[in-house]
Amino acid sequence: MVVHSHEDMILLRGTLIKNEWLTVKALARLLLQQYRQGILIDCSALTEVSEQGSKTFLDAMRDIQKEGARIIMVNLPDSVYEVVKTVPGVRSQLPIAKSVEEARLSLRTGGTGASESNRKLSHKTILVPLIPGCDIAYAIRMAGRIGRDLNRTVTTAAILVVARNLPIGAPMSELESQSNELLEEADAAAKINKIVPVRHSERVRDADEGLLQLIKSTSATHVIVAIYPDRITDEKTTSLIDMLMRRAPCNVVIGREEPTQQHPLLG
Repeated sequence: MVVHSHEDMILLRGTLIKNEWLTVKALARLLLQQYRQGILIDCSALTEVSEQGSKTFLDAMRDIQKEGARIIMVNLPDSVYEVVKTVPGVRSQLPIAKSVEEARLSLRTGGTGASESNRKLSHKTILVPLIPGCDIAYAIRMAGRIGRDLNRTVTTAAILVVARNLPIGAPMSELESQSNELLEEADAAAKINKIVPVRHSERVRDADEGLLQLIKSTSATHVIVAIYPDRITDEKTTSLIDMLMRRAPCNVVIGREEPTQQHPLLG
């Protein structure tokens, strides 16, 4: 098998009849220094893959995830895919994109286990989970005030819930687009409040458990959620507040800004 690279992509050529991850690993690590969110593996030039050879992909995925990055397979020939899907643990865990363009878009917007900014994911941070339907702008404003008082960083985190029947790193254009919009909304609010947040996207299987794990892994001192006046009785809102109040191992700040014409008081 011949291995070479182009931009953010490792290209495999020839036959893959044994686990070649150790051969590919050094090149993958080199690419990850430049492409921190993740890399692609292009299989278009593979002519034959055995069951043992397909385990190269599984070891690659596990190692790269440990680096806090993602790996996505692209251009799998039908013959390769037929082998991969028969190997236990490989097909169920292997993220595969329909095209190079889809894979790259997913890496840019689809979240990793690592900070999306050049700053490392902070510890002892003020955490603002970006929940659709919540008042992100007000949450950012509160986080800025607390962060300045306590000399803490502010982390904005989008949570992407991946169905259990999909690989955790699978491209999901709709959810990834929503996550990116939430991060951009938070960035705009942070700019107004003169805050430079650490951006983060987290892929999880369960929203509540994923958020709790993020709170623990960052040793967050505060988690801040702001609710619009006309949404305080929403089922998802009340469930989130109840979960945080009962289980979050840190200070929990729930805020509600004064009513507006767009978001009036209920009743």
